[in-house]
Amino acid sequence: DEIKKIGDVEKLILYSRYLLTFTNNFISFTNLFDPENISMIQVGKLVMDARHFDLNVKVKDRKQHKKIAAKSNICVMYLKLTAKDGDKILNSEVATAVTSGNITNLYIGKRGVFFTPDGIEWDAEVVDFLQQPVSIYEALKMPFTKLGGFLKKQTDKFKASTYNKLESGVGTSVSNVTKSIQTPAPPVAQAKTSWTGPMMLLGGGIGLAGVGSAFASVMNALKNDTIMLKIGLFLVGLIIVIAIPIIISAMLKLRRRNIGMFLEACGWSINTSMRLTFKLGLLFTRTPAFPKNSEKKFFDHTNFFLRKTNFKKKSFGKKLLLVIIVLLISLGLGYMINSAFNIDKKISKWLGVENTAIEHGKK
Repeated sequence: DEIKKIGDVEKLILYSRYLLTFTNNFISFTNLFDPENISMIQVGKLVMDARHFDLNVKVKDRKQHKKIAAKSNICVMYLKLTAKDGDKILNSEVATAVTSGNITNLYIGKRGVFFTPDGIEWDAEVVDFLQQPVSIYEALKMPFTKLGGFLKKQTDKFKASTYNKLESGVGTSVSNVTKSIQTPAPPVAQAKTSWTGPMMLLGGGIGLAGVGSAFASVMNALKNDTIMLKIGLFLVGLIIVIAIPIIISAMLKLRRRNIGMFLEACGWSINTSMRLTFKLGLLFTRTPAFPKNSEKKFFDHTNFFLRKTNFKKKSFGKKLLLVIIVLLISLGLGYMINSAFNIDKKISKWLGVENTAIEHGKK
């Protein structure tokens, strides 16, 4: 029994020796808020996007961590770490708090370098993201960014379907033109209008003329000062209605950021709230200063190496001349096709408009 108590004596000696260190790391968190030291809470330092991220904790269960970390109102990146120890490949996963700056260049797949206190350098890759406002500017931009992403997806789908239809339409029109050249044209009275690619483009010209006249009418109406004032007030009111709730929500979320809840997600038991202030945010996520006696210079290396290799750059005049030649050839081909098949008359007959409208559209 006395020999077994040697373990308790060893614990007592270690407690006596490291009690102050333990207190500074896990009770008062003095070392956590000391930028010159890495506390026992922090598993290392991340270098990514020209910034240092110091608030990093180890994660065992990412799904469980995300459920609780979402309540902290802190933006969190989840990193997959890999390193080599001889022939062995080490793997780990950490959660990194983004507490200042912006998240524009932070995304899933972003890579960086992670340094642990034992001197090992890890390859870091973002594998998951918990988006929360980092600053008021980011909070204002976030709804519009999500809306822009949604609109981009819908536009891409629309463009893909439109390109497919246009491609099939152009193929059909080319085949029709080839057949009409190879076979004699039928009588005018029995001609059937085929509303294909070229005819759609010419019909679009008439529509474009109508759009132009409508735009001119709108511009004439906007010359009225009263209408301009009403439109300006409407836009200002719309911005205020959208921006004010977002700003209030962002300020509340930024004020409620809680480091304690971020640590509780790792299985800790925190007695009280640890509010993440703006200054603390700059402490944990910051852009390091340049080394002493160094300066930043803007230098165009491309022009330097191009001059060194005597590379001749194409002039703007040649590019403009090439564009003009292509446009003239396109106009000439369009005129020849129209003269050969009387497409404008067919369009006017199909639309039920007089030739004067076609002539006006051409002008």
